[in-house]
Amino acid sequence: MKYLLPLTAFLLSSAHATTGTGEYFYGPDTSENIACQVAEDFARTDAIRNFLGETFESSTSEQCFNTECFLAQETSSSIIGSIKKVNKKEVTKSTADGKMICTVTLDADVEKLENDIYFNVWTEQPTFRHGDEVKYYAMTNKAGMITVFNYYDKKFNKILTKKVTDFKDEFPILGKNQVMVAQVPKGKNVSNERLVFIFTELDTETKSVYTDYEMQKFLKTLPITKRRVVYKVAQIVR
Repeated sequence: MKYLLPLTAFLLSSAHATTGTGEYFYGPDTSENIACQVAEDFARTDAIRNFLGETFESSTSEQCFNTECFLAQETSSSIIGSIKKVNKKEVTKSTADGKMICTVTLDADVEKLENDIYFNVWTEQPTFRHGDEVKYYAMTNKAGMITVFNYYDKKFNKILTKKVTDFKDEFPILGKNQVMVAQVPKGKNVSNERLVFIFTELDTETKSVYTDYEMQKFLKTLPITKRRVVYKVAQIVR
């Protein structure tokens, strides 16, 4: 799987007020907190897209196991936008066709930024079985650091940190002697895990665990032009 690197950069502009909406379908095996966090990720992407007027490459697919279904959305663009300030956030929960939905609507100030970092993460396994070896791949056009976190129980738990020096081609996130195994929590048949991949050109230290507030504070210490953040949702079934 190959991805073309963007060749253009974009100038810094003033913030613009816009609105974005995101929704996430989930079942009993996904916590409401994680579902609404993912819906907010989609809303932020939507707000940036609405301001930039850019066509994003995106695909949405539904994945199900027994009664548990969720929407997996992949979105990418060569333009970088930043949510400078969230002025208003509305969260609503509803049901449709037996599925629960968390919908987040944001009124936010968005700015267009110059950022020539390309960072993409993917897996060839849309669904993992309990006990499977988890493999993610990445591609970037810069040397730097990749840190991976798993969001669980309202905390970001660090999985690994990888230094990137050879970035001419795609590469596995895990090192030669590293193995990540998919696990479903005891008492569950399905688990939807939220993974956060942070790439930065800066040599920075990270803690093992962050709360929501601590993670937002940490990301603010990394200049937007020196980092990329990719969010993924991985479904694990027994």
